[in-house]
Amino acid sequence: MLLPYKEYLQYVEQNPNDEEKLHEMKVTIDEPALISSFKYVAMDIDDDKCLYLLYILRKSLLKIQEHCFIADSNEIVTQLEKVNTLIQMTWQKRGLYPSLDHILEFFDMDEKAITAVRKWVEENKGLQDLLTNLENEEVPDDLEEYEDDLLDVYDQRLFQKNLGKINQRCPFYIRDYLHF
Repeated sequence: MLLPYKEYLQYVEQNPNDEEKLHEMKVTIDEPALISSFKYVAMDIDDDKCLYLLYILRKSLLKIQEHCFIADSNEIVTQLEKVNTLIQMTWQKRGLYPSLDHILEFFDMDEKAITAVRKWVEENKGLQDLLTNLENEEVPDDLEEYEDDLLDVYDQRLFQKNLGKINQRCPFYIRDYLHF
């Protein structure tokens, strides 16, 4: 992906009062958590950092599209489609709750049960629904086979202690997952 920095620099050279447009479209890596991945050589980054960068690129491309007179609009549309596809692919790979398996594993849930719970939560975007059901000692029909496992995990003191942290993160993940 190539952003039209050169075109913007030329434009700003001829139109100094529009320098703000260059600042609006530029993409800089200035987050401390990302700098090390770009400092010397490109390194692998995790899905969360990848999504962050893709959303920054998307925002830049939308600004460029808004400034339509500086760059080739057809090329920008093509690049936006690519970025949106990459965002969708990364969300699918990452999943809504990438740590859910580890959390359930920590509480000694069987691997088959973990897979079923993750699949149910992903398909229904329903971690909050699942937790609410468990609080009422109810289990969704599709997970009835794992009722004992789920209720055992839910009843553990450490799980209850950290439940608030899980609930606080739900809206953030769902909002971002649905936004592409």
